[in-house]
Amino acid sequence: MPITYAQGAPKSAIETAVIENGMGAAEGFLVAQLAQIGSFLVDPSLPASGSLFVRDRKALLKRGGAGGKSLPTARVIEDRTPLLSAPFALKQYDNVAQWPLSFLASNNDETYMAIEAAAGMWRNLEFDVCKLFLSHADNDPAAGGWLESDWVAELGGALIGSSDSTMDTLHAAYKLQKVAGGVNPNTLIVGGGVAEALRSDPQVLQRIVTKSAAVGQDANGIAMIGGNAVMSIDHVKAVMSEHLGLNVLVADGMRQDAGTNAYIADDAMWLGYAGAATVLGSGGQRVVGARGGAFVGLFQELGASVIGEDPSVKPQYVQAVSESIGSVAILAPAEGRLIKNVMA
Repeated sequence: MPITYAQGAPKSAIETAVIENGMGAAEGFLVAQLAQIGSFLVDPSLPASGSLFVRDRKALLKRGGAGGKSLPTARVIEDRTPLLSAPFALKQYDNVAQWPLSFLASNNDETYMAIEAAAGMWRNLEFDVCKLFLSHADNDPAAGGWLESDWVAELGGALIGSSDSTMDTLHAAYKLQKVAGGVNPNTLIVGGGVAEALRSDPQVLQRIVTKSAAVGQDANGIAMIGGNAVMSIDHVKAVMSEHLGLNVLVADGMRQDAGTNAYIADDAMWLGYAGAATVLGSGGQRVVGARGGAFVGLFQELGASVIGEDPSVKPQYVQAVSESIGSVAILAPAEGRLIKNVMA
């Protein structure tokens, strides 16, 4: 008597490990990098849409600051800092891979079917996340939310790839954003094309730490690399971290089209504050608690998966389903700056 797929492969390891651990997501996906720094929250009780209430970090800079007073002096009483409202609307990201039953000859086939479904789901989610951080109003009328600056017209830079002032321009953007956001920027998000350009940028190449001739150290560090030398992306990240205190996230796993090497919004970068966040219930409101960033990913489910026969009277196919329900909400628009017109 023939057995069903469910009988032959009951609750396989694929369901509980492969998709849920991110298989199908490209190595350079921004989604995975944001999840690693704790910017995503998963809460099945989230409504499909609503608002979060955010404590205004910049408003704290307006409290006090006048120094001490002579005794005895009445205490200064200041009202509660108003909460800001951050709207959100969840979206469905899904993909279903369907194979004829006869095609699944081994666990390897099952694994690859799971990868197909997960890859489709992650790419859908990655597309929206990349657009949120790297797509500006010049190339996408639906974009917006962050502060925006033009790399050339407003920051005085030259297009990366033909510039010898990239670090100077980034420093100018850093100082501008520090004042506007009320907090030191700690994250730089760039697309794959910008990352490649930075690998051979003259100022980035020159900024290599040299060892001193102090006792116990070698004086053989490299002070400068000239010509057309190219350094690794790890070097670029180290330079940004040491000189500007920035953690660099490279969104280079998502192409606009499988037949090209074009990335999404390749002429932009995002400079701002990112980190972990918590959402707590308070007085019937969802209030962002220990907020560590200008945004938060809100999900009812993230990377949920199931594998089984298609729901028909006489199943002929096996389906792998991968699904996420959520979105990334901007909590503090002034704490992030989208910098456009960065490269040709």
